Amino acid sequence: MCGRFMVDDTVWAEVERLTKWLDRNMLKNGDCFPGQQILVLRKSALKGEFTPCMAHWGYPGYGSGRQLINARSETVRQKPAFRADFEWRRCVIPARGFYEWNSRKEKFYFTGDVPVLYLAGIFSNDPEKECVTILTAQANAAMQPVHDRMPLLIPEKELDRWMADTKWAAQFLRETPPLLKREKEKDDYEQLSLL
Repeated sequence: MCGRFMVDDTVWAEVERLTKWLDRNMLKNGDCFPGQQILVLRKSALKGEFTPCMAHWGYPGYGSGRQLINARSETVRQKPAFRADFEWRRCVIPARGFYEWNSRKEKFYFTGDVPVLYLAGIFSNDPEKECVTILTAQANAAMQPVHDRMPLLIPEKELDRWMADTKWAAQFLRETPPLLKREKEKDDYEQLSLL
């Protein structure tokens, strides 16, 4: 599962290095939540280059106000809502790290040994509202004490293959994400008492 991630200047610098262009006026540092516009990297069909763009995080869900913010990597190729997008519209979401909560509602922050994590994603082809969802995989040893799912992470050296080679991408869906650093976060708020 991935319900929140963080971006900062390190992310923007890496994206700018990869794309050779980035409009920093559209960017903000801090936590990214479902329902927001987030930065997505795609591969330009015309030029074959990485292209930054903004997309709404969350596919329209079933029911009023519901969103599909994640898709399981094990079933993304079978689900009608995601099948064509996986085939033709793969992307990555750059992040400094991401958050997850355990069953006791304790918050943990996960980062890697690299400056930027690239979360595997797919995007819709709706011209009215382009949406993106993050692919998740079974949790590895670093994540299992906190949650049973985690984002599928694409190594930077494989970004091109993830976006351009459907056969390779389909095989990569079975990969176990790398081990990450886990840090327990302090509460965002103080518990209030009414007594």
